[in-house]
Amino acid sequence: MSHTPTNAGDPKESYLDGWRSLNTLLRQGQSWSGHEQNVALLNLGNGRFADVSALSGFDFADDGRALVRTDLDGDGDLDLFVTNRNGPRLRYLENANPTADDAVIVRLVGRGGNLDAIGARAVLRLREDDEQREAVVGVRAGEGYLAQSSSALHFGLGSARPVGLSVRWPNGATEEIAGLDAAGRYIVVQGSGRAEPDPVALRAPAVSTAEAEQPAPEVTVRRPIPLVAPVPMPGIELETDDGRSAELYTLLPEGGRRLPNKPLWIQLWASWCAPCVAELTEFAGARAELEQAGLAVLALGTDAEDERARARAILERLEWPHSRGFATPEAIDVLDLLQRVLLGTEERLPVPAGFLVDAEGRLVAFSRGRVRVADVVAATRLLDLAPAARRNAAAALPGRWSTPPPQTDVEALAKRFAARGFARTARELRLSTLQVVQRDSFEVVLGFARASLARGDLDGALEQFEFAVELAPGSAAAQAELGLAYLRGGRTQDAVRSLTRASELDPDDPRPLSWLGHVHLSQGELEQARAIVVRLRAVDETLAIALDRAVELASAKDSE
Repeated sequence: MSHTPTNAGDPKESYLDGWRSLNTLLRQGQSWSGHEQNVALLNLGNGRFADVSALSGFDFADDGRALVRTDLDGDGDLDLFVTNRNGPRLRYLENANPTADDAVIVRLVGRGGNLDAIGARAVLRLREDDEQREAVVGVRAGEGYLAQSSSALHFGLGSARPVGLSVRWPNGATEEIAGLDAAGRYIVVQGSGRAEPDPVALRAPAVSTAEAEQPAPEVTVRRPIPLVAPVPMPGIELETDDGRSAELYTLLPEGGRRLPNKPLWIQLWASWCAPCVAELTEFAGARAELEQAGLAVLALGTDAEDERARARAILERLEWPHSRGFATPEAIDVLDLLQRVLLGTEERLPVPAGFLVDAEGRLVAFSRGRVRVADVVAATRLLDLAPAARRNAAAALPGRWSTPPPQTDVEALAKRFAARGFARTARELRLSTLQVVQRDSFEVVLGFARASLARGDLDGALEQFEFAVELAPGSAAAQAELGLAYLRGGRTQDAVRSLTRASELDPDDPRPLSWLGHVHLSQGELEQARAIVVRLRAVDETLAIALDRAVELASAKDSE
């Protein structure tokens, strides 16, 4: 791993290369820590520690990152949150210590700017039988790697009892604190000299019987892997069983998509793969069950051309009742990249594998490895769910959501395909999100121009806007949007020409006129801007006032 750059400015290329290589290895399933088990060590109090990982239940094989301590449930003991690079991304470990209430928890409040008393140190004096000892805890900002534990100071008591507390505040002053002589929660304000009961109600509210007995989600899917938000299925090319070429989910020139008339399970297999053949055998015998679920099946072979005779023989022996074909190498690469992007991995797509696509051409779930017919049929229940219900069905654990269901970021998906050299697939993914309501050439081109501008492709947008103006030179909207695009590209004179034309075509629309006035103003052409103010007053007094004020401000600055 390259060292972190020590000089200001851009990082060294070797440093960036190191991070890229490391992240590639992680996406290939490698471990940051070498697949080490997590460890919990018990302080024996004599300078030695005991490994209690297994006893505590903490020895997960997770690729751990950060750990924080906090009393989440308010029962007086410290619970843990652990974040991981792999799944589950977050673990909550509840401390079930039966003597949890035997603790002193102190919240320090500083004076001045340091209200959290960061840097303070508290010393709790304890007495157990005839012996006295001290427990020392400090308030820290940041703890471990990318972590921040609770700032409340926690002192476990066991059989001891507190007899005094002193606090050294961040400014160096030391203060003896009275009023702390039993287990409980306290707040200490700097300079007060006393510990008062903490008014913050930390104990978790009891769950009502009605909440505790809520039924599990009606639909739960584990295999195939369900998607929280469906994604457009990339177009794939295949060869039919009789050697003809065909396309599936590919965008047609007139703007539609080549779709099956029902949901489809695409089953990727190879003749040399024993689990694949076993899976095909089960699907071949479940024709009635699959038809009842409204699901079509396509066995898509991955064999090279010289091995396809054996694949056909297997399908004939099974009396395969569903559709069949062979994936081109390009189609396999597209499906492979799709699952890599969705899973954040660099592991190659295995066979068998499967893809559940709805009737609208959206991927709903997919599998790596063998699945049962019952699993696939159960997954078809995802097809009719609303977004919120779909998310509940795909979630690994039950719970309450505080955010709306996510939407598919098609642009991010398209960028990943473009970066890997799949330019056509990236283009079709972007176009798949467009809905052409009116198949007029001008409207289609204008829609493409707007979509290009929205995703930051200014050159493409300009080309399409100019084409739209050629198709409909009398369109004020096209002229106005072209003018704004010219402005974004720094082509001021072209913008003036287009905005002027737009205002002539639609004198009642004040926006192109206002934009034109601000363009003149930005060029220091105050007289032209004032002329626009006069024209604006006839159609929109508010915009006229705004432009007039801007002109006067610019004029005042010039006179200084």
